[in-house]
Amino acid sequence: MGPILADLRCNFRRQLRYPAKVAMGTRIARVGGSSMTLVQALFGAEDDSLFAIFETIVVWFDFKAQKSVPIDNAARQRIEDVEVIPPQM
Repeated sequence: MGPILADLRCNFRRQLRYPAKVAMGTRIARVGGSSMTLVQALFGAEDDSLFAIFETIVVWFDFKAQKSVPIDNAARQRIEDVEVIPPQM
């Protein structure tokens, strides 16, 4: 069992030209029963200009059974140890 990429969306904010030095920030915005949503941003490494924003949905998956499963408690605890998750509305 482990995470799989279920959905990835990208909103490009400005043109990025090769070669460019970039930095990416990632945070977990939501943790559900069997999925979590990550929000990422791609910045210029030298001037912090915003190039793109990504939203990624990751699903906990049982590869043998080929279906989603609840996020196990150990993984959920590791997420909570490094990320502040806002309360669900």
